[in-house]
Amino acid sequence: MAAFVFVRFRWQAVPSAFVVACSLLTALGTFVIRFGFFDADRYVLFYCIGAAFAGLGFAVLVIAWNGRLSTLVEEGIEIVVPSAFALSFVIYFALFALKGAVALYPIAALPVASAGILVRARKKADPQGSGESAVAMASAAYADAAPQGIKLGAAKVTALFFAAWFSFGFFRIVAAPDFVSDRTLYYLVPFSVALITAFCILVFNMKHAHVFSISSAFRWVFALACLGYAVIYIDVRNDALKLAGYAFNFTCMFSVQICTFIVFPKLARKTGLPIQGIISGLLVAEGVGTFSGVWVAKEVYALGGGSIPPAWCFFVLAMLVAAGMVVGFSPEKHMSLPLKQPFGGDGVPSAYQGKRDVRPHETITVLGDRYGFSPRECEIGALLLEGYSRPRIRDELYISLNTVNAHVKSIYTKAEVHSMQEFLLLARHVELSGGDTVGRDREGREMGDF
Repeated sequence: MAAFVFVRFRWQAVPSAFVVACSLLTALGTFVIRFGFFDADRYVLFYCIGAAFAGLGFAVLVIAWNGRLSTLVEEGIEIVVPSAFALSFVIYFALFALKGAVALYPIAALPVASAGILVRARKKADPQGSGESAVAMASAAYADAAPQGIKLGAAKVTALFFAAWFSFGFFRIVAAPDFVSDRTLYYLVPFSVALITAFCILVFNMKHAHVFSISSAFRWVFALACLGYAVIYIDVRNDALKLAGYAFNFTCMFSVQICTFIVFPKLARKTGLPIQGIISGLLVAEGVGTFSGVWVAKEVYALGGGSIPPAWCFFVLAMLVAAGMVVGFSPEKHMSLPLKQPFGGDGVPSAYQGKRDVRPHETITVLGDRYGFSPRECEIGALLLEGYSRPRIRDELYISLNTVNAHVKSIYTKAEVHSMQEFLLLARHVELSGGDTVGRDREGREMGDF
């Protein structure tokens, strides 16, 4: 329904009023579900209506927040998304401890509070009330420039999402215990282990991967999904093994979600990707995939007389791996406009083409000659002067964050500066002097020449 609304009205940014209305709809859905507990005959009806309300509101909030994320700098996105997941689990644990009707009111208040924070953030960033206007304009320009790339990339990512969430839903039924006597043991423990593991995977990828992309998550999904099924079928009646399998499955889910909410806002910020339309499609794939996986697993469970034959699990794994092989591990590359080389034809970083008042390549060349920068250090130094963050340099040059940090440290050491501010002051000194005084000795700089 959320995707239909965006397609129907062609919104590039979700209107604030619609965000608030949907948050209230989510709160209403929470109460409707609760009312179902008091009417056993119509419980299913109440539950379906409440879930539809809550699901629609939740989807709109996710779409709107991704639009907001795309306005942040790269470091901000990489910090905010994991922090938001961690905070959500802290709140979940607190509400889980409350239980019963007491938890109903804070649960209903959370989406409204989220909408309020989003609207306030929009107004603070844009007092005129136009929301993510710059993102919307960039998205429109992007759609005109590369419509086929958008369709191909979106279709491939959506196919991967469907296959992954089909597997997640199927596995939930496979690993479900026959009877849940301790919800803390069967939910909080696997959730906690999975969240910690997903964060470890995230940190490892951000530090060591040459490019942080959606493939960073899916490569782990295949391995963890195989481990989850393998653990379960060591002994299908062993509840401890089912808990371990649950943890593997939840780790896959969290890894994909966290990676998605980092990668696509960053891609939208860099290229003008229509983030809200893409996220809408991924949410549809997630919902349809989960429903299909659960439904197929339940049918197989019924046909199997109370168990799911291992052959079906191998079939689901084969489908997941086949989707990765056919679609490819980096489908979002089709959603990017062709990137120029870090330096243009005249030796100037591409983002500086046509800007006559700023020539970072000329500045870094003078600095490089003076302090003995390597070609790669000159390349990274020019991007630093251009205002690129270290995560963005990693993504642009396809090198790991550790490598970027090592080059920056080497630049600082050779230039005898200790911070980015000092490096910028040194570069500014070169620009003002036309490069003639870069050769001054260290004592001259320390005496305050710049």
